[in-house]
Amino acid sequence: MMHPKLAKFYIGTDGTNWINVSTDTQHMFTLSKGANTLYVRGTDLAGNKGTADMITVTYQEKKAEGELGIIPAFETATLLLGIIGVCIIMMRKQKRKINNTKD
Repeated sequence: MMHPKLAKFYIGTDGTNWINVSTDTQHMFTLSKGANTLYVRGTDLAGNKGTADMITVTYQEKKAEGELGIIPAFETATLLLGIIGVCIIMMRKQKRKINNTKD
C-alpha cells in the first residue's frame, strides 16, 4: 500500500535516469548476468523528490536440470586433484622441516 502523501514512484538502474511508474508498486526489470543495482524514489504531492533507495541483486544463470559441466564430473575431479596436490605439497614441506631439524 502506498503512503497517502506520495504522488508517484520513480525507478531506475543507474541512479541517474528515472522511469516514472506512477503509483505502481511493482515493476519488472530486465537483469543482466552478474550484479544489478536497482533504485527507487518517491515524489510527494508537493513535488518534493525523496532520496533514492537501492538494492543490489545478482543474476546467475542456473544450469538446466540434468545438465552436467563441460565434461561429466570434470569439476569434481579437478577439485579433488587440487586438494590432493595441496596435501602432497604440505606433506613434502613438513618432511623437509623434520629433516632440517634433524641436521
